Amino acid sequence: MSGRRVAGLVVFVLVTAGCASAGGGVGEVSSTPASTGLPTTIRPATTSTVPGDPSLAGVHGVVRITGEVAELEEEWGLLDPEGAYIGPVDVNGKPLLLEPIEGYGDFSDMTLQERFDMDPKVRQRLVLRCVSDVDPRFAQLIADTGDFNWGNLPDRLSQVGMAVYIACDEGLHLPSLRQKDWTPAMWQKAYEYALADLDCIERQTGIDLGPRLTLDEFIAGVEPLPPDSPYWKLDIATVRRLDQVCPWGPVGGFGAWDPGDPITPAP
Repeated sequence: MSGRRVAGLVVFVLVTAGCASAGGGVGEVSSTPASTGLPTTIRPATTSTVPGDPSLAGVHGVVRITGEVAELEEEWGLLDPEGAYIGPVDVNGKPLLLEPIEGYGDFSDMTLQERFDMDPKVRQRLVLRCVSDVDPRFAQLIADTGDFNWGNLPDRLSQVGMAVYIACDEGLHLPSLRQKDWTPAMWQKAYEYALADLDCIERQTGIDLGPRLTLDEFIAGVEPLPPDSPYWKLDIATVRRLDQVCPWGPVGGFGAWDPGDPITPAP
């Protein structure tokens, strides 16, 4: 298991609290529209875009947030560990934050445990439906590629795509579940899955990954493998196969997995 994998397991939950971006910001999200069970319908605009801003041309029903931008940058997880902004920007290089786009679900009453246990694909389906409704160009990208990697969008539209994704995600009003929110039981369960995933990697590859992290080391974010680990010598095709056979987060979310359960291949 690579450092990316153990870190990714933490992101598996954290990404449902911040934003799961694609193409250069905060992560990556993929989904096949046909599997969502949610029809895509372009909704009529309920608000207007900011006049004169070509970044928002063609986008339906969103307005730019004009206040409390600094607070939202932190609240929405748009700062890197050093505090630098890594979210979308407008044509002038300023943060491009849109008001939350609602109407696709309201999870504001969800408990912390329910939030931890939630299947990330539920959130993903709702966000992708919202993104598709906001701009037919986004719907076309999802239909063509099976994901919403906004880095594939041309020119300024990639930044707009990131901003719309964040606005759709924020519109679900999911409770925050950042690392500081985790209970000891949540850390323990995530740790047990990390160990099971390491075992899965060893079975699939026949390589010895060496001693396991302790729980305290896992919480502290210690890298699980030294630079000379044989894992780092695996070819990219093998790594991609392992990502499917030994997924870095439990399929269906932590609520669908208990210690001792098998690792289920990603669909």
